[in-house]
Amino acid sequence: MYVIHYIGGAVTVMKTSKKQAEQAAADLERRTVENAGRFPEHILLADHAKAREVMRNLLLDRCVFQRASTVRRATMAQLADAVNAYCC
Repeated sequence: MYVIHYIGGAVTVMKTSKKQAEQAAADLERRTVENAGRFPEHILLADHAKAREVMRNLLLDRCVFQRASTVRRATMAQLADAVNAYCC
């Protein structure tokens, strides 16, 4: 399971167990109530295929790589590293 965390304009991606992902979503919901009005923040819990699609779209939209084929060939770890480095 992948946790895709959006805060403001930044995005981070983490691979975790399903239990940890659900806990992260619950923690975010609690923080959102406590810190209403700060930065827009939400978490997307995604399986392998959905996470790959989201990360590809983020990297292509932000023109991180010169060729779309580079993004399509990337492994999940490479995609996550690129999103964490360039989409924050």
